[in-house]
Amino acid sequence: LSNFDKMFCDLPKLNKKQFFIKFNKRIDIREIELDIFDNFGLYCFKSKEISLFIICKKKINFFNSGHNHDDNLSIDLVVNNETIITDPGSFCYTDNLKIRHLYRSLNAHFAPRSYKMLNQEITKDPFYFLDYLDGKCEYINERIFVGSVRMRNIVIYRFLEIKDEGLLIKDFCKNDSLAEYPSLDQNVRISTSYGELSKFNMIDKKKIEY
Repeated sequence: LSNFDKMFCDLPKLNKKQFFIKFNKRIDIREIELDIFDNFGLYCFKSKEISLFIICKKKINFFNSGHNHDDNLSIDLVVNNETIITDPGSFCYTDNLKIRHLYRSLNAHFAPRSYKMLNQEITKDPFYFLDYLDGKCEYINERIFVGSVRMRNIVIYRFLEIKDEGLLIKDFCKNDSLAEYPSLDQNVRISTSYGELSKFNMIDKKKIEY
């Protein structure tokens, strides 16, 4: 872990970003249990007070799944029954391709990317990406997760630490500048079922400190 801390501290400002999500009341981090679904690419921290899910998927065969989203290193966070960040769902598949591309894009997932990753080759096909980011869990325990995504020679890291008063997030890239986070500028609403939207946005932006 000291290597990741040093890497983050030594990088220029354009290559890193830090967030803090303060909880509405303190939690007991000693009660957190960890579930790892490595082959599926899902990492879960759970207690009666918190649920934190992290997507970190290895490179997959595009043609074995029609549900590919640009969601690697995205998170889903509920604290004390308060939803702070959630995956907004798919909404639809083919009846509205514009919305289909929105809901599977980075606009609908709170995840770090570099500028070169945003310039990845785009396909109009609604079911796969030509450039899929290869995820890896670098380190994990009951309160810390470090994951990475790689595209060619570009590697981005996301460091998460659950504290009793909040969630610390550090995103950083050694060899490229971090891009902006479009999910923080969008007001993507949660899809409650196929073709239906709720009134709630995927991110409660008031809870996120920059």
